Amino acid sequence: MPLVWRQLPLVDTRAEFGEVAVSLDGDRRHVVATILMLPPGTMAEGWRTGLALDGSASMAGYYGQRLQTRLAPELLRGYVHRRQVRLTDRDQEPGQLLTIEALRHLQGRGVRFYPTANRMQAIARELIAFLGTTLDQRGHTQLVYWGCGSGQELEPIGAFAPTAAARVTLTGPDTFGQSSHLLPALRHFVEREHRARRELYLFVTDGAIADTDAVIAYTRSLARAIAEGKRPPLKCVLLGVGLPREVPLFGTLDHLDTPVDIWDAKWLWEMEDWRHILAEVVAPREIVAETAKVWDASGICVQDYPSGLPPKLEFTLPSTSPWFELEVGGQRLRQWVAFPEPVTKVPERIQASLQLRRSVRRDRQFWGLVLGLGLLGGLGAWYWFSQQHSQAPPNTQERLQNGASAPSTLF
Repeated sequence: MPLVWRQLPLVDTRAEFGEVAVSLDGDRRHVVATILMLPPGTMAEGWRTGLALDGSASMAGYYGQRLQTRLAPELLRGYVHRRQVRLTDRDQEPGQLLTIEALRHLQGRGVRFYPTANRMQAIARELIAFLGTTLDQRGHTQLVYWGCGSGQELEPIGAFAPTAAARVTLTGPDTFGQSSHLLPALRHFVEREHRARRELYLFVTDGAIADTDAVIAYTRSLARAIAEGKRPPLKCVLLGVGLPREVPLFGTLDHLDTPVDIWDAKWLWEMEDWRHILAEVVAPREIVAETAKVWDASGICVQDYPSGLPPKLEFTLPSTSPWFELEVGGQRLRQWVAFPEPVTKVPERIQASLQLRRSVRRDRQFWGLVLGLGLLGGLGAWYWFSQQHSQAPPNTQERLQNGASAPSTLF
């Protein structure tokens, strides 16, 4: 049975490590860690790079293409009760969408709307500068929108050098897509480069991928071709935007069982150093330190590197050891490998949205109970009156049918 690997969040990873992946196997804890560094020597030569930006409709807010405002809870509650607002989970992030009637009402009250921040433009500018300066042999990076139109269309943006990064304007594709199909973007980069010695492609997305199976099948064919020497090495990295969450495709591609490891996956909000993008671009035969040792929490040496420390470390700890220490260069670097409990610190805006949902749910339950009791009371009264009517004396029934008696004469 293959091991199930989990990657430690970057916020829980020491700055000296590119990434740390852990797999529990009975009473053992397998660990794979990389040293954070740029590709050394010949590994730094001959790279072609590309950056693909998700152009699906769910990404519009990240390009500054949505309007937003802040509303008092009482005002928003009123819109909800009048069914002029829909509570949504776009990108698994709670929010509200107002109807046209509610928007007109807010405009009449003088409420101001402002566009969402264009985070994609800022991210792309930094990535262009990083890739063109540190890696790309030509000094520029190819950009493309993917997931446009029907979800399978691409919109090329162009090639940009680091000197032009600060002037790049990105406001989203001409037509935002109905879904996100990753395979067309992957094939666009892979099949257009024929002379590159090495390739690195970044795919920025919110994680809602529609063609997972096709991407996996194509990845397996690429890995076989690389292993057989039929094509140059290739590295692809999924970069997630938005709140961190479990996205099945991220874990599936990152730990796909193939002859060559092609995919990596990371969340942009965690990254303080763009070198983390290259965490899996390592040269196994390179030496980054003369000697090193790895110790477990019990003080036992579990791995010794007397002939030099490679950029990629692989060792096994007892499952009872929550951390390891890398002894190198006269110091010990302690890294925890026991996964922390899920952190549920939710941003204030989303907390307000969740509180509103709970409040509206309670109100609806209350009024539903009131209406239900009222309906039961009405049915009970109708039943009682029908029983009284059926048991009335014949002469009284006749008068009731003929409408000849006044109500006061019935009692």
